[in-house]
Amino acid sequence: MILASDPDADRLGARVERGDGRYRLLTGSEIGAVLVDHLLAMHAERGPLCGHFVEGLHNVMFRGKEGQARSAGLMAKVCRDSSNSIGGIPVAFTDDYAVGTGEGHGVGRTYPSALNKANVIHFADEGFDMIRPPGTEPKLKL
Repeated sequence: MILASDPDADRLGARVERGDGRYRLLTGSEIGAVLVDHLLAMHAERGPLCGHFVEGLHNVMFRGKEGQARSAGLMAKVCRDSSNSIGGIPVAFTDDYAVGTGEGHGVGRTYPSALNKANVIHFADEGFDMIRPPGTEPKLKL
């Protein structure tokens, strides 16, 4: 495995050998899965362990100034309409990093978000979901 980070070490890249002498770039989620696998292997002698991992990324592209406005409008709509569900999926909590607060749905509780302010919506149902516009491309990452 080859690891590299940017100068301020807030990003990590990893490549793994494919078996034919060539290397493949890992996604951030795959790097996390490798780290979790290593931690679980270290603790396996304590007893049987089991787990489940599913990862996905969906990009929605928007072109030009109209696309940027549409992307911003969709982010605002998600912030405004994510009270208890998104697309029919129940939501346990929502963190709006742009505002700097989070909300526990069904418990009527707000709290300060743990990360710096950013145009990111993080919500949880039975898993973990995040919506954010990348800083350099006209798209939303879901």
